[in-house]
Amino acid sequence: MTNVQNLAFLEGLYADYLRDPASVGPEWQQYFSEYRNGETTLRPAPARFSIFNPPRPEAPASGGGELQDRVDQLIRSYRSRGHVIAQVNPLGFPRERPPELDPAFYGLKPEHMDQLFSCETLDSTGPQPLKRIIEKLSNTYCRAIGVEYMHIEDRAVRRWLQGRM
Repeated sequence: MTNVQNLAFLEGLYADYLRDPASVGPEWQQYFSEYRNGETTLRPAPARFSIFNPPRPEAPASGGGELQDRVDQLIRSYRSRGHVIAQVNPLGFPRERPPELDPAFYGLKPEHMDQLFSCETLDSTGPQPLKRIIEKLSNTYCRAIGVEYMHIEDRAVRRWLQGRM
């Protein structure tokens, strides 16, 4: 089965569980009982983390409030506009980079690149240097597959997609 088929299978099981918990096996009942609206309500033991149940960071931001806000804006811009520079043209023609994907657009300077910032919606390993955050954003949203999903109004769906990417 492909990943899309696996996802459809799991979503179908979850929909069945929501209609009637007894319609799925006991192990699925236990698994789905920890979710509300597609979000986990309990933090499972580390051995149970998976692509469908990623760990959540608990470390505070260490980049300062104003700078952290700027980093958050940069992260949001990559999610909204990163697909514009994705390498999807088979002829390799370069695409113009939107200014909002440049850290300088937000007043982030070279001296901020080694500073730690929270990136909990991007990575569950805690605060990371800005240069690593930008590298992850570029790898996630700007490579051979461009992703644009920020237009989706349902916050739970958007967060679910973010977590899977």
